[in-house]
Parts: sequence; structure tokens; C-alpha cells
Amino acid sequence: MKKIHILTLFLLVPLTSWSRVPDAPDYTDENGYQYKHFRNEVSGRMIEGREKEVQFWGVDTRYSKQREKWAAVKKFTVPTKMVVKRADGKVITMPVTAVDGNAFCAMPNLEEIIVPEGITYVNPFALSGTKAKRISIPSSWIDHIYDFHGYKCQWERITVSNAHPTRCSINGLMYSKDKSILYVYPRMRQGAVTLPTTLKQIAEDAFREAEHVSTITVPEGVVEIGKSAFYESSASTITLPSTLTKLGINALNCCRQLTTLRCKAATPPAIAVREDDPEWMELWGMNVESLQVYIPKGSRAAYEKAIWWRKIKNYVEDAQR
Repeated sequence: MKKIHILTLFLLVPLTSWSRVPDAPDYTDENGYQYKHFRNEVSGRMIEGREKEVQFWGVDTRYSKQREKWAAVKKFTVPTKMVVKRADGKVITMPVTAVDGNAFCAMPNLEEIIVPEGITYVNPFALSGTKAKRISIPSSWIDHIYDFHGYKCQWERITVSNAHPTRCSINGLMYSKDKSILYVYPRMRQGAVTLPTTLKQIAEDAFREAEHVSTITVPEGVVEIGKSAFYESSASTITLPSTLTKLGINALNCCRQLTTLRCKAATPPAIAVREDDPEWMELWGMNVESLQVYIPKGSRAAYEKAIWWRKIKNYVEDAQR
């Protein structure tokens, strides 16, 4: 009887309202809300434990014309509201506050994603499931705001709302609000970059797999560089400041195009190692034979004894610090 009742309601709906009232439901959740695809629209589902919020799930691509439409989309704004129909037939509007992991997979030519205010969480898999080059981040997105490098993301520019409580953006790079930590250098970004003098830390994966960066100069004042910070980047020259004291595991490994490394610290920056196997941290994935490492005059003996640094073959004591 319940199926007949829903079908009857659907048949009584005027054709002009098809864009508002959904057709065949995907499922009914424990609160009685039916979430489904809308004609030429989008779909969502209830967020577990948050009975008045919806998670954006994706776009409707069941029919060839719909697939063609969404495949042509280059700029997409995540919806902030969604129409749903309860089991009793009542149609209501609910806020969208999160984005699911498959949200953008049906838009292969997407170039820009705008995440509007009100969205508090975007699944990292949603970011990896797109070739979009640009993304806008609202002040409300504070949950799990990370993983912009995972799964071969194609970002060229990241723009953060000025009102965001913990992040900001400068020239397309993502920093902490006080500009003391660099979190993300977009993987596909092109052009020279000058890092701010306020910087104290390069975060984990910050330059990971950056494909178009050639020279990286870390400014004075930075004391720590995180795990895999430059891993597999295309940098040919990297300059580390005299203030640097710590390098994370894999920070410089697999930089296959790196030919010049200049470290201005008289004391070799400590390289993170596994406590159970200090020798595990090897200098690998680099052209060690051709790599030239410039260090302060009089510091060669210290570098040649330090873990990781002792693997370097070509040291040049440079009086210019």
C-alpha cells in the first residue's frame, strides 16, 4: 500500500513541478526522509547523527542528456539547500552542510569548485575525484580541512575566505591564519613564489608532487619542515635557512630533479628517524652523484657525521651564508 500511495502522489504532481518534486526515490532513512535524484538536479542524503542536515552526494547522470550536461560543466557551486520528500508526502527544504566522497566524479571537465558558506566538511575523496584547478574555501569549512595533495589532485589555486578562523590564502597557497605555517602549495601551480617572512614552519606534504616548481627558497625564521614536505617535487634548487633545526621523514626524498641544495644552518638540521631503526632514513630517490650541497664554512665535519646528511657525497663549504 505504501508504494501505491507514493506512486499516486507522483502522478498527481503537475509536469511543471518536476524540477522541485523528486521522482523515483533512492531510499528512505530512519527519519522518514526520502533522498533521491532530481530531474536535472542533484542528490543528497541525511548526515548520520545530524537529523536536520543533508550531505551533497552528486549530480543526476542516469540519462544520456544529463550525463552530457554535467560533463560540460566547468564551474560548479555546491548547493546549500536541498528539497526532500518525507514518507508522508510532504516536501521540505533542508540545509546542505557536507560533501560526499563521490560528489564531483560525474563532472570530468570541472575546472573550478566553489564551496559556499554553510558547508562545514568536504570528504577528501571528493577532492581527489576531480581534475578541478581552482577551489574556494568558506569560513564555515573547518572540519578535516586537509589532504589537498592526496590522490593526484590538480589544484593550481586555492582561495580561502578572509573570515576563515584558522586558514588564509596568499597567491593561491594555503597558510595558517597568522601566516606562520605553509600548508599547501598547489600541485599544478606555475610561476615563481615568494614565501612570507612570517613563516615558521613548512607543513607535512606542503610541496609534495609539485610539478612546476623549479626553485624553492625557505625564508629565515623557519625552524621546522614537515614529513614529505618536498617529496617528489620538481624543484632543482632548494635553499634552507640558517634557523632550520628539524626536517621530517622523506622531506627531501624522491626530488629527482634536485641538483642544488643550499643549507645555511651551521648545525645540521635533525632528520626524523624511526626509533626502532635509525638507519631506515636513507637518502633515496635522489641523484646523489650529481647533487651539490652547499653548507657554511667550517661545518663540513658536522654534516658528514649527521644522520642522513652523511649520505651526501658532494659538499661545498660556502662562506656566503
